[in-house]
Amino acid sequence: GRWWDRRPGPMAHIAGAKSAYRDWTRAPERGSPSLLALIVRLARWFPREPVSLLLYPIVAYFVTFSPRQVAASRHFLGRVWNRPPLWSEVFAHYMTFARMVLDRVYWLSRSEHGIPVNVHGAEVVEAALARRTAGLIVVGSHLGSFEALRGAGERVCGRRIRPLMYVANAPKIQRVLDAVNPELKRDVIFASRMGTMLEIREAIEHGHIVGILADRSPF
Repeated sequence: GRWWDRRPGPMAHIAGAKSAYRDWTRAPERGSPSLLALIVRLARWFPREPVSLLLYPIVAYFVTFSPRQVAASRHFLGRVWNRPPLWSEVFAHYMTFARMVLDRVYWLSRSEHGIPVNVHGAEVVEAALARRTAGLIVVGSHLGSFEALRGAGERVCGRRIRPLMYVANAPKIQRVLDAVNPELKRDVIFASRMGTMLEIREAIEHGHIVGILADRSPF
């Protein structure tokens, strides 16, 4: 047969590829704590747009020198689009995550350079809370930000918002973010601790809103 008849199909490398880490809770964390701390300081001094420019060289470094993580990104994007992703699309995938982390800094710091937000659908949550004395469980996915939910949601609903989070896989960045606003750490329900379910139940009984991301499991 001709040479192009023997070539693998367009999705062969995706089908044969495996996620870099099937158990994401054990994936080693990368990144420099000092660089993260520098980004946090700059975010406190300058608006989001100029600080975002610093993400490009940082992301370029990780896309170039993180082959296993890049393989995971390509695997995911290939499943989404049913075709091999371009390098620019993998870069954009990384940039989305980097911008999300930067946004968390602005949300947590609640500085004068904060991010404006418009709230939609708050009346649905308010109506649900009006029908009960206890709180609610809000189920979400990895689209958006818990910090945005806490920053805007508490002002709209007047309820304490408690995110259920697994942070043991990223201690470096979590320590930096906790230092930005230590008071908000008390609202987090840690998924890796004993008695987590009891803590969730207690929060609901006290009228709090518990946020759970349901599209990723540590098990």
